[in-house]
Parts: sequence; structure tokens; C-alpha cells
Amino acid sequence: MEIDLREVLYRICIHWRVLILLMLVFAFIFGILGYLHGDSAHGDSAKKLNSDIEDVRKEIEKLEGVIEVFEKEPAGSEEAEKALQGELAKKKMELAENRAELESLQRDLADHIRNDAAVSKIQPKWIVIGLAAGLFFGGVWYIASVMFRSVLLNPEDVEDNFSLQLLGTFPKDKKKSRKGVDRLIDRVFAKNTCITDFKENRRLIASRIVLTVKAEKAESVFISDSVMSNVSDEFIGKLVEELRNAGVSAECGKSVLHNSSSVECLYNYKSFVAVYGIDVTPCEEIIKERLLCQRNGLKFIGCIVAE
Repeated sequence: MEIDLREVLYRICIHWRVLILLMLVFAFIFGILGYLHGDSAHGDSAKKLNSDIEDVRKEIEKLEGVIEVFEKEPAGSEEAEKALQGELAKKKMELAENRAELESLQRDLADHIRNDAAVSKIQPKWIVIGLAAGLFFGGVWYIASVMFRSVLLNPEDVEDNFSLQLLGTFPKDKKKSRKGVDRLIDRVFAKNTCITDFKENRRLIASRIVLTVKAEKAESVFISDSVMSNVSDEFIGKLVEELRNAGVSAECGKSVLHNSSSVECLYNYKSFVAVYGIDVTPCEEIIKERLLCQRNGLKFIGCIVAE
């Protein structure tokens, strides 16, 4: 089945709640990783400062020992005395420089410890990376599920890809219309946001089935429901009542591919209607049901899609 990338993108967007959840999860994970990374970096900096302080202290002790030896060394000739005093002055200068460096390192260590306690180690960039990763992996998850599961994405696919009549659609829930973010997404992708109420939908679908059954002289119809949700059960159950009231022998049951009772009932009817669900029904099952009807001489009237 050819995949419509625009439709896939639309389906990803309408799962925005799942995407937000994934983004928050990844933001939390990357935030923790950033915290641990920051903690490790701060710890490494403190260790380096302590190591430098220890090295400077050893150098100071060494210089103090040398100066003490020079000061106790007996004076010789005038020339030797000058050389000794010059070397002593040089060592004292080195000692002063090392002491200044030690004080500077000790201040840096104190500032580092104070900043480490005051500043959060959770860096914003890790949160942003986490949010981006959640959005990316959410999209990859949905695209992979579409490619590997090959599910029905669009009600029109039953006509375009399987040459079956689309008898009508009904929403998966009982909301009269989509609101807020869902409605905005529908507008961006030019989707119809006006959902006819359940009762009117049933009447339209029942009328189409009655017309087709009478035109085909089938007289009876079996409705196979592969969605199997509470809303679908209620919708199809009342649809069967309306068909019976219109003089058509009708019965409904679970998918004939997964329920033996439905298969047994199927042989008592001359025509067949399937109920499929967007993001629920694998395309392979549509093909199998079509072949089942052909083998058993049943007229496949068309499909009803829950979206």
C-alpha cells in the first residue's frame, strides 16, 4: 500500500498527547544525565584544584628548605657571598610567587565550592535536547508502526487502495466536534472538523446499505466489526436495529477473521459489511476479508470506518 506522507504527518500530529508525554519523559532522562554530567564535571574541577594546591604546597616546602640551608651556609669569599645572596634572593622570590599562587588557588577552590552549592547542575541545554529527542523518537515510533504494521490511515483508502465502497464513518468517541489543539490540527491539514452526530450517521449508513442490498437483491447482511470498542458496539448494534426496521435481515459480530461464531453466522447471509478503524485495522485483514467473501460467494457491500 502506498503511504501518503501528508496523512502520516497528520496522524503523528493528532497524537500530540503521546508526543508531549514522550518529550517530557526524554526531557526528564536527559535532565538527569545532564545533572550527573554536571556533577562529574564539578567534581573533576575540584579534584584538579586540590591537586594543584597540593603541588604548590610541596614546592613551597621545598623552597623553604633550600632557603634555610642557604641562610645557614657559612660565608666564604666576597664573590661567593654575593653569589649566595643572589641565589637566596631568587629562591625567596620563587617562594613569594608560589605563596601568591597558593592563595589564588585556595580562593578559586572556595569560589568553586560556593558556586557549586548555589547554582543548579541541571543545564537547560540538556532539557532542550531531551524535548527534541522525545519529539523525534515519537515521530519515528509512529512512522515505524505505520510501515511495519501497514494499518488503515484514511477512510478514503478503502476506496482508493482496495476498491471498496465507503458507506460512512463515525467517530471513535461521542464528542460532537473536535476542539482546541485537535481542531487546530484539523484546520492546518484541511480536515473536516464538523462531525455529524451518531444518530444521523447511522441513518445515512443504514440508507446506503438498504439501497445496496436491494439493488443487489441480497436481502440479508452480516456486519463484521474489527474495531470492537464500546462505542463501536453501540453504534453497530443500533445500526442493525435500523436495518431490521427497514426490512433487511441483519446481524453483527466480531471480526470474521478472529471469531468462530461470526464465521458460523456468516454463512446464513448473502452480503457483507466490514467495520474498520483508523490506526487499528491492518491492511492485510481488509484483503483477507475480501478474499473470504469471494470464496464464499458473499457480496462485499462496503466498509464503515471508525476515525
